[in-house]
Amino acid sequence: MFTITQTERHSTETRRREILAEARQIVATHGMHGLTVKTLARATGVTEGALYRHFEDKRAILLGLIDDMEETLFETLEKAEGQGGSALERLERLLEAHLSYSERRRGVSFVVISEVLLNGDRRLRQRMQTVIDRYLEMVQGVLEEGVVEGQVKQTIDLSAAALALFGLVQATITLWRMTSTELSPSERLEALWRIYRDGIAVS
Repeated sequence: MFTITQTERHSTETRRREILAEARQIVATHGMHGLTVKTLARATGVTEGALYRHFEDKRAILLGLIDDMEETLFETLEKAEGQGGSALERLERLLEAHLSYSERRRGVSFVVISEVLLNGDRRLRQRMQTVIDRYLEMVQGVLEEGVVEGQVKQTIDLSAAALALFGLVQATITLWRMTSTELSPSERLEALWRIYRDGIAVS
């Protein structure tokens, strides 16, 4: 009976990660239209047939990018949020961590989100919705703790406040990618946080 060894499984997973890293680079440089099985195979130095053994089509590549985004983004966010402090301090670190993550990855996550919206594929949309919902729940949880601590206004809609934080990051990254003259996300952090904090914090 044929069995897959631990070494073979590790090698396959490593190769998948390498392929996804190349896919991110293509999207960051050429946009989603530049990502095809042919261009990805060329970038990774394998045949298209070999690539199909890891990803059966472009949708599978997109799902892989979403999986990778969820894993790496939440690893970053949980590390930032887990440093303790007040709810407002943790929210500021979450904003900083998300902006820094998106800047390092050149906004690829939001390019993928846009592609999923335009694609119309139900499975892709559901998968992306799961990631966004997880993000919003995480932020809302910290906001709720802020209300208990007396730092966050009891009168605000916490789900809307969580969505606003997500929107701040998305808008900032979108403008940054569109023009070379736009301030980097990290350079905008202080002003963005001040506006957000003033909207949610108890005076």
